[in-house]
Amino acid sequence: TVRRLDERAKELDKEAGSTACITVFDGKDHVISASVGDSVAFLVAYGKTGEVISATRLKSTLHHPGLQSEKERILKAGGHIDARNRLNGVLA
Repeated sequence: TVRRLDERAKELDKEAGSTACITVFDGKDHVISASVGDSVAFLVAYGKTGEVISATRLKSTLHHPGLQSEKERILKAGGHIDARNRLNGVLA
């Protein structure tokens, strides 16, 4: 799925953008989560009757232009951040 989305994204206008969050559970003991942008994943455990037992946010750092490390990365790549903290005047 990720490869197909990546190929489709190459066809989009350069001003287009998105956030994404993918989480995979192997059915045993491992949860793998990856995100881009300000998307967030939560791991939620349910009881036998459907009640929520716990909820844990899987990623603590969001990638947005106001974050110093993201700002440096964006500027190094030739992008710009406007006064509203929007990337290239379009994306938050």
